[in-house]
Amino acid sequence: RLYKELCEWLGISSTILQDSAELEQAKRETLPAGEFQVGELMYKASENSGGVSVCGLINEGASEIHIPSQIQCGDYTYDVTSIGKEAFQSCSRLTSITIPNSVTSIGDWAFYGCSSLTSITIPNGVTSIGCSAFSGCSNLTSITIPNSVTRIREFAFAACSGLTSITIPNSVTSIG
Repeated sequence: RLYKELCEWLGISSTILQDSAELEQAKRETLPAGEFQVGELMYKASENSGGVSVCGLINEGASEIHIPSQIQCGDYTYDVTSIGKEAFQSCSRLTSITIPNSVTSIGDWAFYGCSSLTSITIPNGVTSIGCSAFSGCSNLTSITIPNSVTRIREFAFAACSGLTSITIPNSVTSIG
């Protein structure tokens, strides 16, 4: 039924889209853009993309967050591919967060001012850590950075007064 409705909406014959790869591509081309809520997190989808960015937290008083690798919204399944700009900024009660391997970038000011955050494991898929991403995380004592990271932007770990050591992998070619 969805297949026929999609074909009708696209204005094409249902016989044109023969295999599931073509159907999936056609569905991705019609994904809605904008922000939406799934569970306790807000997400932002880009038009013509199968990925979403985590852009906020509904309950800013939450202490533990688990970000899924995929979310379902209506008839669409999205891959969670990034943590957006200011997504968890000033969530001062956040103590731990689980980031899935599907995430490839952590945006500017993503965890800025998360003063209760004590440790974070950056997953293997992340290649870029944004400007001031963990700035002001004064109780952050442990950070694990994988070999996939190639870029760490300016002030990424500024004012992390509890941080005693960090190992930067050889894969990093740029530190702001």
